[in-house]
Amino acid sequence: MKKKMPIHTSLFSEAFSGDSSVSAPLTSRASWILPAIGPLDLAMDSNTQPIFIASHNRKLAGLDLKSGRKFLEVEISSGTDQMSFDTDFKTIYCASMRSISVIKKTDDGLEPLGKLAAPPGAHTLSIDSQRQKMSISYIDQTHSKLQRFIP
Repeated sequence: MKKKMPIHTSLFSEAFSGDSSVSAPLTSRASWILPAIGPLDLAMDSNTQPIFIASHNRKLAGLDLKSGRKFLEVEISSGTDQMSFDTDFKTIYCASMRSISVIKKTDDGLEPLGKLAAPPGAHTLSIDSQRQKMSISYIDQTHSKLQRFIP
């Protein structure tokens, strides 16, 4: 059995013959036509392998990487440029400048759960499902800030 290692290690070892000062060329293993116009960010469910794509046209689409099947598209906040996937609760968080769209991955596709208000300028987030925490970073008129939300 092949030893498991971080993805960057295997990509580097594939691309280099030892000289790490050279940029590593990536070798594509597969490609798909995306069901989104102007993709902005991606999030992946590593357990079941769908990938979620946020796009300029305010849509979140899911693509099953095994079959190539597209999930239903759902509307998300305008300007979404950061996503996080909570693997424990099968929930996608899409951050934009003033809100966070929350979408549930179901057996039938994608179900919008609603939007959370966010501080102006907030568009970077991280989800810690084990500790049930969400962190958002943003910049206001004077400082860069990090806020943590705990239910």
